[in-house]
Amino acid sequence: MIGAIIGDIAGSIYEFNNIKTKNFKIELDDYELTDDSIMTLAVCDILHNGYECNCGKKGCLETVASATGIVRVAMEEIEENSNSALYQILEKTGLLSAKDVTSCANEGDSYALKVLDQVSNYLGLTLANVANVLNPEKIVIGGGVSKAGSILLDNIRIHFEKYAFERVRMSTKIVIATLG
Repeated sequence: MIGAIIGDIAGSIYEFNNIKTKNFKIELDDYELTDDSIMTLAVCDILHNGYECNCGKKGCLETVASATGIVRVAMEEIEENSNSALYQILEKTGLLSAKDVTSCANEGDSYALKVLDQVSNYLGLTLANVANVLNPEKIVIGGGVSKAGSILLDNIRIHFEKYAFERVRMSTKIVIATLG
């Protein structure tokens, strides 16, 4: 049983605990995966022809699930949602932040809730795909966006449960990272 996956919500899964593999290697057309790189595939290419990522590829999880990514998703349809508090913030200040999106979602703004649901779907799907392969006991989500708290985490769980195998869904806990 895998002990834990500790992931940065911005897309970089950076530590594995209790993974027991020896000389792990998979060769795919353009990828060579080893023990050290297996998670790279999981965090890249989730959106076919998606946004350009800092890594040089398109459609990586980071492009929609980081603080910048959440703002990017919110900006997609902001003009069509002029009744949203997010639109009002953008009009007043000239910019949006991920904190604005989560604050407006916590206040019940329907467009902000839609944005977080979309981001949560990407995260839930990606985490379910990884968990379906590794069957971890726990997935710990960290990084700045994890400060969104339960409004994001609860939605991630809903989408994770939709995509994960039943056995994985029942045995894997998803939590926010804490210090100490």
